[in-house]
Amino acid sequence: MVNELLDMMKLETGNFHIELEPIALAETVRQAVDSFKSFAESHGIDVLIELNEDIIVQGDEGRIHQILHNLLCNSLQYMNGSGTIQITLDDSLSREEAVLTVSDTGIGIPEEHLPFVTERFYRVNKARTRSDGGSGLGLAIVSQLVELHNGRLIITSKVNEGTTVEIRLPLIVTEDG
Repeated sequence: MVNELLDMMKLETGNFHIELEPIALAETVRQAVDSFKSFAESHGIDVLIELNEDIIVQGDEGRIHQILHNLLCNSLQYMNGSGTIQITLDDSLSREEAVLTVSDTGIGIPEEHLPFVTERFYRVNKARTRSDGGSGLGLAIVSQLVELHNGRLIITSKVNEGTTVEIRLPLIVTEDG
C-alpha cells in the first residue's frame, strides 16, 4: 500500500516518469500473467490468454506490467470462489490501437459505481474491501498509467457476471503490418 500511495502522489504531482520505447506487448503480457497464474490457479481461478504476437506499442514495460498486476489482483480479489480470468490482446478494427482486455467472472460492479472506480480511494463495497486489504488505489493508478501511455481505459461490468477492463494503446505500425 505504501508503494501505491507513493506512485499515486508522484502521478498526481507530475513527478512520475515513464520510459516509452517500442515493446512487443504480447511478451510483456505473458510475463505478467506467468508471474500471477499459479497463484490464481491455487485459488481455483482459471487464467486464459489469447495474444496476438504482432502487437507493438510505445510503452514502459515495467509500468505495463504494473497495470496488469493491478488488474489481475483486482480480478482475483473480487471472485466468489472459482472462476475465470481471460486476458486477450489484439488490434482494433481500425488497426490503430492495441486492445488489451482483462475479463473476469467475479462479483461485478454495480453500474452506478462505474464512473467512480478510477478515483483514488474509491471503494464500491467499503466493508468488503477493508476486510480484503484493498487500498482503493489500484484502478486509479491503472487509469493514470494508461493515460501516460496515450491510451484509453474502458471498464464495463455486470453484477454477479463479472468485469471487463479494456486498455487501448496506440499501435506502432511496422512496414509489414
